[in-house]
Amino acid sequence: MNRFLLRVELPLYAKTVKDRTVKMSSNITNQQTGDLNFLSASSITLDESWDINETAQVLLYIRFISSMCPKKELLGLLPLKVQTCGEDITNAAIEYIEKDNFPFDKIVSISTDAAKNITRENFVSILKERN
Repeated sequence: MNRFLLRVELPLYAKTVKDRTVKMSSNITNQQTGDLNFLSASSITLDESWDINETAQVLLYIRFISSMCPKKELLGLLPLKVQTCGEDITNAAIEYIEKDNFPFDKIVSISTDAAKNITRENFVSILKERN
């Protein structure tokens, strides 16, 4: 019991916590990138939301089968700078996908929250053209 109390009393410095957080984040990103490099097909999901500060955001998820099991990963939380029109959502999502050199030809399914600014003549149709 005394050893446990000694461990609890040791201070956790802010730099230590920050370093560990950065290492964990980097590790998760590397694992995700490794999985995405070997996928044969994927499904992406776009969901538009607002945060507590009234900032519009688009959540970009991906579903795929890895070597071990099916996975659903959050690719990114994309803040929209101006408004939530389809063009802004499309530009933000495509810019994020291209930044990571994600292969558009591996996308076999797109799901959205059925918002007209995503489904009509914007994100879905632009991705269809790229394939």
